[in-house]
Amino acid sequence: MESLDEAIQLNEQALSIVSESHWLWHDALLDRSILLGHRYTSKGALADLNESISLGEQLFGEASNDDAPRFQVLLSMAKILHNKYERTDSSLDLENAIEFAKRAIEELRPDDSCKMSCFTLLSKLLLSQSQLEGSGIFSPGLETL
Repeated sequence: MESLDEAIQLNEQALSIVSESHWLWHDALLDRSILLGHRYTSKGALADLNESISLGEQLFGEASNDDAPRFQVLLSMAKILHNKYERTDSSLDLENAIEFAKRAIEELRPDDSCKMSCFTLLSKLLLSQSQLEGSGIFSPGLETL
């Protein structure tokens, strides 16, 4: 865990010396969002989750259609919201995670190597939604014939 905290501090330093107009700014923000998401997963600090979501929304708002990592921002947001859903059981978080995952898939280019992780995450999210709605094969109370 100390390595993760150190990585977040180093990222903070990088952001303090890079101007927002520098080409590395968005990469550093994306890294910070991902690092905070990992620390939230490890420690469960809601402040990390909230900052990670806020950074992801900021990045998505600033990303243009020409930005190569746009799908990465969307995928990162989907993962973060999925983590939040697992903590809060809020159907809104799950719905938003599904929406971000679908949009990430739409942004993929034919040669992107991240297709599998996008589709895998979306399938997990849809399974969670199915369980929430009680319509999935793993629904509580489903009797085996």
